[in-house]
Amino acid sequence: MSRLTTALVLGLLVVAGAACKSDKKTGGASGSGAGTGAAAGTGSVDSGAAGTGSAGTSSAGTGSTADSGTAAAPSCAAYCTEVQANCTGNNQQYGSTDACNGICATFAPGTAADTSGATLGCHIYHGGAPAKSDPATHCPHAGPLGGGHCGTDCENFCTEAVAVCGSQASPPYTDKAACMTACGNFKGTDMVPYNAAATSGDSLACRMYHLSVASTGAAMAMTHCAHIAMTSPVCL
Repeated sequence: MSRLTTALVLGLLVVAGAACKSDKKTGGASGSGAGTGAAAGTGSVDSGAAGTGSAGTSSAGTGSTADSGTAAAPSCAAYCTEVQANCTGNNQQYGSTDACNGICATFAPGTAADTSGATLGCHIYHGGAPAKSDPATHCPHAGPLGGGHCGTDCENFCTEAVAVCGSQASPPYTDKAACMTACGNFKGTDMVPYNAAATSGDSLACRMYHLSVASTGAAMAMTHCAHIAMTSPVCL
């Protein structure tokens, strides 16, 4: 071949080799890009798994709250249902359900776990299963005076007296302190036991009965609040 022909052949071989190398480099870059895409895909899957885990934790939290539960708050409806059913005859604490609800509205709520103290929770406890099995012992505890377990006689009577009758133009007691002073002079439940039949006689028991009737409404309060005073026209 001539020198010119040889030169042309060699030139073509050089160009072809350069093109081949360029293709290999481009292919490597493309492969690298694919690898990066796969890595990104893996990251996305991991992120989704984390989201699933978070949802699982939330679900478990809800289940824990439902499992723990809470005791029902003390209510006058529950109290009056129990005490009216379990305390009858000589152990009856209220002449009517209205009287029970009226006095109950003056109780501090307390908690469902209370077995002592001047709270509705304590009254409910003693008026329930204990009163059902031993009414002579537990009905006085469940009743409006507390029987020394759910508060003391005069403390309960005076709290209830001020709540029911204290807003009258001429209340039987100007405040709880005045009531406590007067109550100390009444024949206590150790001398005249309280029940819903104690409607007369100079005693705390009689005054408590009339206070329970007064609690049933404004009209009854106008009549019966005067009966709980130290100088009572009925409890004498």
